[in-house]
Amino acid sequence: MLECLKLHPPGTVVSLSAQPRASRNQIVGLHGAQLKLKLTSPVDGAANKCYCDSLAKIFNLAKSEARLVAGDRAR
Repeated sequence: MLECLKLHPPGTVVSLSAQPRASRNQIVGLHGAQLKLKLTSPVDGAANKCYCDSLAKIFNLAKSEARLVAGDRAR
């Protein structure tokens, strides 16, 4: 299993490295032990919602099933 994925009783925790203000939303690979994600959203609170919505779409989840556990003020 990838180091960026950790099993957790209600689901899976994904360690991310986020890059805001990209030209398009995409997963670009690994950045150390984290999954690198580029998103078109600006920085600040709008980016956090965009990250959750994008991950829900990528992993085929309902938007309410993808949420931030930690790091809402850091990349």
